[in-house]
Amino acid sequence: MLALSLEDEHLLYGDIIRQDFLDTYNNLTLKTIMAFRWVTEFCPNAKYVMKTDTDVFINTGNLVKYLLNLNHSEKFFTGYPLIDNYSYRGFYQKTHISYQEYPFKVFPPYCSGLGYIMSRDLVPRIYEMMGHVKPIKFEDVYVGICLNLLKVNIHIPEDTNLFFLYRIHLDVCQLRRVIAAHGFSSKEIITFWQVMLRNTTCHY
Repeated sequence: MLALSLEDEHLLYGDIIRQDFLDTYNNLTLKTIMAFRWVTEFCPNAKYVMKTDTDVFINTGNLVKYLLNLNHSEKFFTGYPLIDNYSYRGFYQKTHISYQEYPFKVFPPYCSGLGYIMSRDLVPRIYEMMGHVKPIKFEDVYVGICLNLLKVNIHIPEDTNLFFLYRIHLDVCQLRRVIAAHGFSSKEIITFWQVMLRNTTCHY
């Protein structure tokens, strides 16, 4: 029934993209490669592209304002920067990566997968590079590896409160300043938007 429902959704709205692999945490990189391929093939007129996750609150108004004020239209990549992050060899399976999969101690600079933004010109370049780089389990690190090979530097936002990697308590005034905040359920995100729409005066 689920497959039939998805097929009906696709036929009715044409808004589902499917590929032949299991939708699991360890396959996030395959999903990201698929996304880069799709944007490369079907979004030639986009100026910027943002990749994000389902557990992330995106303040779309702030996102648009941020993009409109950018002076960069090419070779631009930003988000929550992770610099000199060490590869973890411990026992926590979700963040563990083996020497066979990634033999180096430090990851190249990358932006957290909670949400990263790039200029459209980078998408086909990264996608082409993906054809030469063996995927690893961490999609955000994988994109960072491709950027490093392309010699593209990550832009570090001047405002450190635009992207929140770890779940935090957000009040309405904070919500109105962020672009992306990670770690929330769909129900919480809906509640955030309901709160955002109220006429609340912020004094800071």
